[in-house]
Amino acid sequence: MQSLTGTAGNDLFIAGITGGGAGGPTLTAGDMINGAGGTDTITLYGAANAAAFATANVTNVEVVKAQVQAAGATALNVLIACVFT
Repeated sequence: MQSLTGTAGNDLFIAGITGGGAGGPTLTAGDMINGAGGTDTITLYGAANAAAFATANVTNVEVVKAQVQAAGATALNVLIACVFT
């Protein structure tokens, strides 16, 4: 399990595939990513990272990008919550 926290600026988090495409995902269930300030982006590569996105704890990340090439369908579940104070 990983815990990553961004800065006050614009941060980029990349969930790639280990081993140059033949390995497993780098985003797993229970990973925590907090973008903090700025306009933050997470980029998901591969079906396994897209699937793990639903079980990871990702907060304060404003942009989600995904590049998935897989046989069959991969669901990408994104909950968008807006809080106005």
